[in-house]
Amino acid sequence: MPERPKGQGGGPQLASATHLAYFMPMAIVVCMIGGRWIGGKYGHSEGGLIWGFFVGLVLAFYEAFKVQKQIRGGRGPQG
Repeated sequence: MPERPKGQGGGPQLASATHLAYFMPMAIVVCMIGGRWIGGKYGHSEGGLIWGFFVGLVLAFYEAFKVQKQIRGGRGPQG
C-alpha cells in the first residue's frame, strides 16, 4: 500500500474540519431565526434578530475552537 504524503490531513481530522462548513452558517441562521421569533413575542423582532446573530456567532466560533483543539491533539471526532 502506498504511503500517504507528509503534510496532508485526512480521515477523522478532515471530517471534523469539513463539518464546520455546514455547522457555522447553520448555527448563525438558526439562532437569528430563533432570536427574531423570541423578539417578536415581546415586540422587538429586530433586536431579537441581532441578539440571535451574536449568539449564533459565538456558538459557531466555539465549535471551531473545539475542532481546532481536536485536530491539534490528534484526536478524531470521538473526542
